[in-house]
Amino acid sequence: MASSQNWLRLLAALKASQDLVLSGVDFEKALHQHLNEADTQAEARRVSKLFTSYSDPEIEAILARINDCKERFIREGSGVNRRRCLCSILEDVKNGDGGKMPLIDDLQGMYTRLGCKGL
Repeated sequence: MASSQNWLRLLAALKASQDLVLSGVDFEKALHQHLNEADTQAEARRVSKLFTSYSDPEIEAILARINDCKERFIREGSGVNRRRCLCSILEDVKNGDGGKMPLIDDLQGMYTRLGCKGL
């Protein structure tokens, strides 16, 4: 079972990545903001109890992929590739839950806002 702290890191990183892709904000600043949001913290506690099949190593692997995307964004600077990279992570999360986005935070909204379907 993944800890609520790792879930918080994951949710904040996903939100910061979305912010970066959609509006070009500073990733670290957005990450810090999301880590300190009461609703993100509450959601991390909720999903850590509900989604017990996720382990800390699995969450850390997703975090590593997000970091790889971020590093790629820095090197390439391509908006389309930024979106594709983040969408590939969200697509894997969706596929890992039987083809539907799990009810975690606003992952479905994020998937839609990023235009992941069909990328």
